[in-house]
Amino acid sequence: MKTKAHAAAALTLMALLSGCMTDDETSESNSYTVKESVSALNVKSNGGLIELVGSDRTTVQVTEKFRYSGGKPATEHAVSGSTLSLKTEGCSSDSSPCEVSYRLEVPRKLAVTLASEGGDVQVTTLAGNLTVDTAGGDADAAFSAAPDTADVRTDGGDLSLRLPGGPYAVDADAEGGSEKVTVKTDPASAHKVTAKSGGGDVTIGS
Repeated sequence: MKTKAHAAAALTLMALLSGCMTDDETSESNSYTVKESVSALNVKSNGGLIELVGSDRTTVQVTEKFRYSGGKPATEHAVSGSTLSLKTEGCSSDSSPCEVSYRLEVPRKLAVTLASEGGDVQVTTLAGNLTVDTAGGDADAAFSAAPDTADVRTDGGDLSLRLPGGPYAVDADAEGGSEKVTVKTDPASAHKVTAKSGGGDVTIGS
């Protein structure tokens, strides 16, 4: 009986210790304003959501939303010339989850480049040029004015563009998904749109 009691106690202690060693998921956020005047923005994300909103503001407002278990993912931001670069790497360990999502409020005419290793990209009321590349997430962009160029690509996610006016010179390709283009098109247009997905649907409308 004593041996069984000791064994049960040992198992209970091991379970308690195991519970103490388990990393809980942490969620937190950090916001800041980039005071320098910039004309371009480059974002490289390890997989979280990138949400960008164009507005009449003159500075860039950044909100970083962290979700992780174990080591906190690191982020960087720097201004070189007139370009603001934001970057996030993975966590120092192989813990999961490990991601940083961005919400960005930017001047409407800013030139924007967004790259994500798997998260979705959502863009609204932008009037500047846009480049998007996702490694698996969806991409959705709505413009408030016709951009000179919009180059949006997904490895497998759905792709949706909403463009005012027209016509546009459109190069659309969905490998495995469906394609639907309802904006006015003209191969000679000065407004160039490229929309390519490695497996999702491609939709270009107004």
